[in-house]
Amino acid sequence: MDKVVSILLPVGFTLFGFLWTVGFTTFVLRRRAFLKRALETTGTVIDVEVSHSSMSVGSARLPHHFPTVRFQTADGRLVDCKINVSFQEFYQVGQSVIVNYDAQKPCKFTQLGNRESQPRGKYILFIGIGVFILLIGLIWSILHFL
Repeated sequence: MDKVVSILLPVGFTLFGFLWTVGFTTFVLRRRAFLKRALETTGTVIDVEVSHSSMSVGSARLPHHFPTVRFQTADGRLVDCKINVSFQEFYQVGQSVIVNYDAQKPCKFTQLGNRESQPRGKYILFIGIGVFILLIGLIWSILHFL
């Protein structure tokens, strides 16, 4: 049993680091591709739904905000889109926001905020964590099997 665990741990660590890195890198590349093709306009928050997630800090569950934003597309359609945003972002009814949207599916692919204000540092940090875990797993595996 100890032999199996001693083999599975470094391999599992390596696999986890690889999947983490590939997953976040794919997310970042898709997001960048979306922002390159997205159209930008200004919208107005017309409603905010707040639900509490299963994530918590201490005993308090974190609120999750879903603002509904009304904006006009480049072809003149007025659309209302309910947008899933992170825990740190809070919106108020009547607030003006920048909207990046896909012309073909404006409500399916929508993102709030200026393109230049996207959290690149967070993405680099998460990819870096994956690379770090991957390297630890690889070194551990190499040392274990030598």
